[in-house]
Amino acid sequence: MPRGLRAVTFHVKYKGHSLKIQLKDGRLRVFSADGDAAPISLRMEGQAVMLAPGETRSFRMKPGQEARRS
Repeated sequence: MPRGLRAVTFHVKYKGHSLKIQLKDGRLRVFSADGDAAPISLRMEGQAVMLAPGETRSFRMKPGQEARRS
């Protein structure tokens, strides 16, 4: 993140999920609100993890690292 910016949080809708995305303290956190959407796949450094409604996934970020969704 740019110097002086401590955290970024935003909300998105994706494939029926209401997601909260947070970049803070060197971590990327993805929170999915409760609901009945099918699980989605998140991909970080080539590793895929599933995220179901009501779950949270957290990833340690490296400088310059980008997150991808599948």
